[in-house]
Amino acid sequence: MLVQLFGSAVFGVDAHLITLEVNIDKGIGYHLVGLPDNAIKESNYRIAAALQNIGYKLPGKKITINMAPADMRKEGSAYDLPIALGILTASKQIQATEIGDYIIMGEIALDGSLRPIKGALPIAIQALKDGFKGFILPKENAEEASIVKGIAVYGVSHLTEVMHFFEGKEALVPTQIDARSLFKEQQQNTAFDFSDVKGQETIKRCMEIAAAGGHNVILIGPRELGRSCWPNAYLPFCLP
Repeated sequence: MLVQLFGSAVFGVDAHLITLEVNIDKGIGYHLVGLPDNAIKESNYRIAAALQNIGYKLPGKKITINMAPADMRKEGSAYDLPIALGILTASKQIQATEIGDYIIMGEIALDGSLRPIKGALPIAIQALKDGFKGFILPKENAEEASIVKGIAVYGVSHLTEVMHFFEGKEALVPTQIDARSLFKEQQQNTAFDFSDVKGQETIKRCMEIAAAGGHNVILIGPRELGRSCWPNAYLPFCLP
């Protein structure tokens, strides 16, 4: 059985649509093609262990997975989740008729839980442009991706949540945030503040003026002095 689903590849700040074609036929073997890197090639070990630990299995048949366009380099472990879902659907272990309506990305741990990925924001932007119904990704990345308005972002923590979602057994709640309010809140919660700096009034005044006017600053001095004048952060140079 042939199943088609979608992921994304990030190059710089741009995301590109990746089509994953999973075909299961008579025979034996696991063939992953389409210029995958070593992290993707190793996905079969993670997926096989994860499926076994949640009560499913990697089919003992000929599995062919094509990542199109085949001449574009694919990198990273974020393709674990779409590959696993493609195998489960193609082997008829789950029924997922709407699987092609979503962008799906995520790294799978051996117990089936999901680990965060990189590039969630550009992937969400591209998914919106391509007209997908939603974006399914690890829960840790959901807030980042939900900054993009107009597409449903579903943060999940385990492979079984996605399986149950496509089978209609469990509903997923889209992640929604108010980006403006969040930005304003973070402005008041800084990790470091000038109140942490002992003395150095001239330097602090110079930094305030530079920040207010959007100017550049160069701090020159011995490395040890930089550590002493800003004890809570690594500052390689500081004015005496």
